[in-house]
Amino acid sequence: MNKLTPVVLLIVVLLACALAQAKQIDIREMGAVGDGTTLNTRTIQSALDSAAKLGGGTVYVPPGVYLTGTLQLRTNVDLYLEGGA
Repeated sequence: MNKLTPVVLLIVVLLACALAQAKQIDIREMGAVGDGTTLNTRTIQSALDSAAKLGGGTVYVPPGVYLTGTLQLRTNVDLYLEGGA
């Protein structure tokens, strides 16, 4: 067996564990309201920041009209907009 095989295997296992621990944060659970009139900037930014503090993840935006201002995206954080959002 090649000397690199155990190292490669360890890297694959670590990456799989990291992906399995990725979190999804639903902005509604953080208090966002998709009614088209409620300003949700702070709530959505808080969700983005929380995901970043967890080491990454996905911020989920369900269907609805979410009024927001400028948001600052974070490294290793995906912003997933469901159809109708």
